Amino acid sequence: MKINLVSDSVWRITTIEQLLSASNINPNEWKVLKAKVNKREWQSKNKDTGEVTITELFQVFADIAPLHPLLSTDIKAMLLDIFNDDVKKIRAKKHKGWWLLANINLADVHLGRQEEKDPIGYMNTIKDKTMRVFDKLLRDKPDSLLLTNIGDYYNSELDWYTSSGKNKQDNLMNSNEMFRIGLNSQIELINTLSSELPTEVMIIWWNHDKGILHVMWDALDIYYSKSNVSIDNELENRKYRDHGDVKLWFSHWDGEREKDLVSVFSNEHGLGKYNYHTRWHFHEGSVKQYGKLILDTLASPAKPSNWERNKFTHVEGKIKGKLYDSKDGLISEYQF
Repeated sequence: MKINLVSDSVWRITTIEQLLSASNINPNEWKVLKAKVNKREWQSKNKDTGEVTITELFQVFADIAPLHPLLSTDIKAMLLDIFNDDVKKIRAKKHKGWWLLANINLADVHLGRQEEKDPIGYMNTIKDKTMRVFDKLLRDKPDSLLLTNIGDYYNSELDWYTSSGKNKQDNLMNSNEMFRIGLNSQIELINTLSSELPTEVMIIWWNHDKGILHVMWDALDIYYSKSNVSIDNELENRKYRDHGDVKLWFSHWDGEREKDLVSVFSNEHGLGKYNYHTRWHFHEGSVKQYGKLILDTLASPAKPSNWERNKFTHVEGKIKGKLYDSKDGLISEYQF
């Protein structure tokens, strides 16, 4: 959720703390993801006296998220129904060490979009493509798996047909049905993947499904609390991973200009010998290089919406998997 308030000399809201207080935001319930204060001067001249008055104007901006998302009664009942059996402890194979890292990316699935007439069949297709990529990666004998699902997994939020930014979405089904299909699909996929390799699942939220995706990942965190699966459900727009000489940066897209990517990476995490940035949102399926940084903007497996057809080039893409060597960087890549 975003709050945005322009303040003049009467309001005198000049800091993030004052903004949160004026907006009745409880710091025990909400977390500030990013914030910004803009200041400028406004000059006005009295026509009769010629006196010039200078007023300081402040624009204080904060992007906030709930620390503990509230589950509706229907969603709570759904989770209890799904989790009514004992959680099985998944046993991973033992490997020689943490040397080869496999990474599979689920980009902009947009489950629930009306263009996908058979949502269960659509998710089964995604699982099938993911497993074909995984089978290829297993032939290279990786030591662990990082499964990244970075935003827009669902096409809209819970309980309304809009994105997190309140933009109307044309959905095929109601939010409860959409949530159940998406959660079950992730559990089936993670169970299969983690039976072969120690697995970490990473979430980064963004513009279509901040709330519903947070709820799903909290549910997965509970489900896999007694297994070898690690769920990274921290509320962050950008996340980094180090793998020996390899540095990885994942984001949906956080407003960065491409020409600034290297400096953002360097300032926030530091550059290494090999630097890779995987991002989503634009659905364009392109790979570019900026200095020491390789930028991979993934395509989407979903059919394009009418809005996307009119706004930008939508590439209906494949599921992509990569293998990183801790000493030699990216050594193989597969997609179906």
